[in-house]
Formats: sequence, C-alpha cells, structure tokens
Amino acid sequence: MSIQDEIKHKLQDAADKDYQKFSARLVPGCMQKLGVRIPILRRFAKELAQDEKRYTAYFAYTISGAAKFNEEILLHGLTLGYIKTDTETLLSLVSRYIPLITNWEQSDCCMSIKALGKNKERVWEFLQPYLASEKTYYIRVALILILSFFIEKEYLPEIFSTLDSISHRKNGEDYYVMMAAAWCLSVCYVKLPEQTMLYLQHNELDDKTFNTALQKIRESYRCPQAAKPVLKEMKRKPV
Repeated sequence: MSIQDEIKHKLQDAADKDYQKFSARLVPGCMQKLGVRIPILRRFAKELAQDEKRYTAYFAYTISGAAKFNEEILLHGLTLGYIKTDTETLLSLVSRYIPLITNWEQSDCCMSIKALGKNKERVWEFLQPYLASEKTYYIRVALILILSFFIEKEYLPEIFSTLDSISHRKNGEDYYVMMAAAWCLSVCYVKLPEQTMLYLQHNELDDKTFNTALQKIRESYRCPQAAKPVLKEMKRKPV
C-alpha cells in the first residue's frame, strides 16, 4: 500500500462526523474536510516525521495536487514541525508547502515549525519574497511565522515597516491578511508595549487593520486594564 493510501485510510478512520460539521464552519471554502481533530493529526505528523523516505513520498503526493482532503494538507504542514534537519533543507521543504495553502488553518499550522526560530537572520531573509507577494496565504503564512518567532526589539522596526507596506498594498480589503497583521501587532504590544504604542500613535496602517489590532490588544488577557480605555479612544472613526 502506498504511503498516501495508508495515511488516507488512517485519516478516514480517525474522522469525527460531529467535529467535521463544526470545523467546516470555522474554515469556510476549504477543501473537503474529514473531521480529524488536531491532536490526532499532530500524532500522525510526529510518526511520519521519523522516516525521511516516508514523509518525502507523502510530500510528493500532496505537492502533486492529488490530495482531496483538507487534513491531508494539514498533515503535511504539521509534519514540518517535527522533522529534524538543517535550516536550508527545512526552508526548502517549507517553500514547497506554502503554495499548497488555501485557508487559514493550513497557514497557521506553520506556527508549529519551531526550528525556524533558531536561525532568525536566514529565516527573515527567506520570508521577504512572501511578504512582498500579492497572494493572500503567502503573506499570511509569513506574518504567522513573524508573530511566532520574531517579536523582539531587534526586529520591531522592520516588522512595523513591513506592516505599513502590506497595509498600503491591501488597504484592509484582504481579510485573512488584515487579521494576521492585526494579530501580529497585538503580539508586539503584549511583548513590547512601549515601542508598539509609539508605532500605534504614528503609523501608516489602513483603518481596518488599525482598529482590528486595537480590538485584539484590548481583548488580550495580558493587556493591562489601565491601558484598555486609552486604546479604545485611539479607534479611528469612519469619515
């Protein structure tokens, strides 16, 4: 039995019809969902990552475009988080996964690729073409990796400049990019509030991204209560 058939059978056996109905509503417009819960997918991913020959064959299957289920692509992304290899090989694998992404769930699972946080200079360089792209999930996955591994004082100026640039191109009209940018800013505020507040007071963000970022910051349990009224007053009013 081929690796893709073996995994497809495992996914189908692990499917939960009730969860399928629930999760399908959370990821509108995605590929057909089986309803496999994320902890189960993580377990399958960890097993698959132990055998290079097997995961290489499986990746070739998903990259070929033959996969029919959302979980097949998710498994590919989650497996990247468990593979033990050098930075360049991992980035090569990530670069082949990104074009497969068609929804936020598939992009956000890249937060699990913790090894990308170990060689920040090289990974930051790797992300630049994706941040400059016009493709929704190219930008979103890059922002997800930034908020996961790069929210440090050293990178803040470049992050803020990047968010301004994306805002100019997208003007808040690309929902999944806008939400990722707002999320990224909320993490910046939680980790580095003083520097981020200065940026929030002087930025070039579109109104949708700016107001959504303020909302996300206020909703964070790590946002001080005293700061919430100040942030609320900063909300831009419709012209």
